[in-house]
Amino acid sequence: MMRPFDVQANIDAACEFLRQYLEASGQQRYVTGLSGGIDSAVVAFLAARAVGVERMLLVRMPYGLAAKSEHPSSTPASLADAQRVIDALGDVPNVTVDVAPMVDAAAASLAVAARSLRQWGLADCWSDIESADNAPILGNLKARSRAVVLRGIANQYKGLVLGTENYTEHMVGYFTIGGDEESDIEVLSPFVKQEVRALARALGVPQAILDKAPSADLWTGHTDEGELGVSYVDMDCVIVAAQELGDPVGQRAYDELPKATGLQASVVHRVLDRIKATEFKRAAKPSFAGNFAREG
Repeated sequence: MMRPFDVQANIDAACEFLRQYLEASGQQRYVTGLSGGIDSAVVAFLAARAVGVERMLLVRMPYGLAAKSEHPSSTPASLADAQRVIDALGDVPNVTVDVAPMVDAAAASLAVAARSLRQWGLADCWSDIESADNAPILGNLKARSRAVVLRGIANQYKGLVLGTENYTEHMVGYFTIGGDEESDIEVLSPFVKQEVRALARALGVPQAILDKAPSADLWTGHTDEGELGVSYVDMDCVIVAAQELGDPVGQRAYDELPKATGLQASVVHRVLDRIKATEFKRAAKPSFAGNFAREG
């Protein structure tokens, strides 16, 4: 189940959105992290059309490929795919910043803190940080370190951090708070993953990137769908159907969407459960208003 999608109309509107926002901001360029995946590739291609490559700065941020690391490095193929995007765009400013020194220094400090906290009965995840259970903790640290790099570069060169989050990832909470969600502007936020794929084909994103399994490359063998336990095609189907139902996490969605989507109830419920469980990541930050009632 997919909704009507005019690819060219959305490309044109997205480019106009990016062009107008940069002009109104008074800043000079967009700064984007280039992972080698489809989302960052589409964002880079859109920005190039919108403002020109001279007003972009693309940043590759591997872990352990250009510097010594304490843990297994990023996949070399991801760095190569990021280079494919750069080559396709032409003379675009770009730089590689290996985040391993930053990640490993922070990890060492956190490991010391964890050992100290054992006296209160708190588990020390850092003693087995590369295990399946604990790898996401180190992965999140990598994502947050990349956000620090992007923000630092944006500060240096009068840039806006242009994010790469799509609607599917937003709805299932597949992002790191203080990491890949930390941006000044988002352009893929209305689009589910299959729509991003359609944009990629129309924009001329290299085929190797279209063909690869989506991955944030946060630990060895990591893939998005492997971590989530559901394919993007199925997630997109459930999310679009829930949106049309107007009740994305209510009981009607649980009851009606298996039949509406043609998917197994276990798959639909897994996606809906994830949407419900990650609502706090999408909500506005709660702020206490204080109690200033007058006495008497």
